[in-house]
Amino acid sequence: MNRVIDADLRHMLDLLAGRGIRSLLLLMPVNEATYAGIPASARAAVMGSLQALIERYPLTRLADRDLPHWPDRFFGDLYMHMNKAGTAAVSAILNACLPGELDRSGPGCSLAEPGGEAR
Repeated sequence: MNRVIDADLRHMLDLLAGRGIRSLLLLMPVNEATYAGIPASARAAVMGSLQALIERYPLTRLADRDLPHWPDRFFGDLYMHMNKAGTAAVSAILNACLPGELDRSGPGCSLAEPGGEAR
């Protein structure tokens, strides 16, 4: 992980933990071509380092075990910006899961696959 991003993430998690605030670490989905171009060992290393990081923060949960990847139809350009269907799918997932995430009563949030009507 990039050192600047790592330092910023640790700082943010320290602030949240210091105030007793629960948090959820979500990774935005990438398109299928990008996912296929990242070696499985590299994906595992990134997800492993994120998992190890959040183990230091008991009030933080990592949403997914692998880098979420969605079909190209949810992306609008070559830079992995989501299109209207993609943003609607992310919103639908978060609207459905975040209320239960706040008190840990729900099944948890995940962006592992598209949800909602935009699927």
